Amino acid sequence: MWPPGRSASARNDKRSPTHAADWRELSALGLRGLAEHPLDFGADVDDEKLWLEARWRQSLTDMRWFGVTREGG
Repeated sequence: MWPPGRSASARNDKRSPTHAADWRELSALGLRGLAEHPLDFGADVDDEKLWLEARWRQSLTDMRWFGVTREGG
């Protein structure tokens, strides 16, 4: 979550589209987010824990996802 009033570009973060090959990172991040903030997502963490690699890859193909990496730390 961005600090109030700060955008990714103001913090020198790098945004880039994700690809099907990023499925492991997406699954780890998605499951963590669901576990920590269940009311913020329209999904159930226990259901998504059962997703196989093909389902995660398909979600990256079907939807537009972007990742943000922080440069310099």
